[in-house]
Amino acid sequence: MTVVDYDPAGQKIVKASPPEAVAILKRDKLHQWLKSLNPPLELPTMGLLNNYDGSSWHIKEMVLMLANPAARHSLAHDVCRLRSASAPSRNRCRF
Repeated sequence: MTVVDYDPAGQKIVKASPPEAVAILKRDKLHQWLKSLNPPLELPTMGLLNNYDGSSWHIKEMVLMLANPAARHSLAHDVCRLRSASAPSRNRCRF
């Protein structure tokens, strides 16, 4: 997957596995500060999946992937794995 890594020097677009994406989020300064508050502050957020890699929109690839039931299942599985890794207590994925 492609993720945007925000750091004090700016943002970097990186290819990452779900565990690597979770590690990037955990070292994010804003998330660290929010969790340091007493009680910790949690802002509700909604993830965004798209077909943009930082330089190009991959529309044809997305259409092909969404047309393939196995590929759609794989996408849902990978997103749930990422969600489970970042917030295990809130895993609501069902297949």
